[in-house]
Amino acid sequence: MCGVELRNIDPIALSPSCSLLRGLLHSRSLRRGRVQAGRRTSRAGPSGGAGGSAGHSRFHSKAGTEATGDKDRAYLRFNTTGLPSVVTAAQLVLRNVDAPSCGPTVGAGIQVRQVTSAWDGSLIDWSPQPTNTTTNAVTSTEGSQAGVCGSGYMKWNVTGIVQAWAGGAANHGLVLRAASETATANYRVFTSSDETIEFNSPPKLAITYTTPPTLGALSVSPSAGSQTSSLTPSLKAQLNDADGGVLTGEFQVEHDPAVPAQGTGLIWSGSATGVQAGTTGSVTIPASTLTDGWKVRWRARAYDGTTYSAWSGWQSLAVDATAPPRLPLPAPPTPPVCGRPRAPRSPPGPRPAPTPASPSRTWSGTWPPP
Repeated sequence: MCGVELRNIDPIALSPSCSLLRGLLHSRSLRRGRVQAGRRTSRAGPSGGAGGSAGHSRFHSKAGTEATGDKDRAYLRFNTTGLPSVVTAAQLVLRNVDAPSCGPTVGAGIQVRQVTSAWDGSLIDWSPQPTNTTTNAVTSTEGSQAGVCGSGYMKWNVTGIVQAWAGGAANHGLVLRAASETATANYRVFTSSDETIEFNSPPKLAITYTTPPTLGALSVSPSAGSQTSSLTPSLKAQLNDADGGVLTGEFQVEHDPAVPAQGTGLIWSGSATGVQAGTTGSVTIPASTLTDGWKVRWRARAYDGTTYSAWSGWQSLAVDATAPPRLPLPAPPTPPVCGRPRAPRSPPGPRPAPTPASPSRTWSGTWPPP
């Protein structure tokens, strides 16, 4: 699980499990048909008084309604490039510097909606405006006046909207407005991304997400290729998660559809729990589950307590309990001690028989002979 905040600062690289970049916020505030940006409006009193509430400028954005019938809407856009696919929470936080009064409930509050069409911050006007949807819209009723009362912030749980972006919906930003734009004092003034001196508290989008686990190498023991000589083989899968932690490996074994005569459907399923991320989870198929001669297939997936990996592809496995065990390979020759290897000596053979002595000659008569 990981959390990040998007705000108007230079992009920075986070840790691998928090690889989302912080982005730049674009904002525009509209009032009764005209964009009011680039000038500063001061607040005469807590509720605006004769001078009106502080609102439209490059430093502030205003949303809501006035008792006079004036309507204001503020558009925000965050760069969510690289947003992970599994978002578990998201909260929009704005610095609230003015409201009709203070407290947890001030009027009907301000609603945040998902914008559903493109807009250009330099061209947007009251009419036409980009479209929006009430799907996943959320309302906050808190109100604050800077240096006077209130917490100074407004927060919205925008998890549904950010999850839609993570799921592939185009991110055209957010619009802040009164849920019911009737003529009543229900406005809020917020600091913008450009206000860096007095409050230095730009809008923030805090996102909590998790990275789905993945699978590594798959194997069977004992095995020779896609064949096992055991009726209780072990199935193994490497379980990975960029967030780290402890994972569960889930395994399924079913009949091979190519051999329907042996049966169809699931044969057995099991789990390897408490597996540290990056290591291998293993399960052993119980006895009396497989039959000699069967052809089956199996698969695996990882679970981190929140999200699952995709299932692996099916792995074929033939059961042949009569197959002889694999013989160990012969040991490699002993390496030479130095220089060229010494040729082994041949065992000594039988010794050759001795050469018989020449027969002696016998003389008779006188010596020397005549």
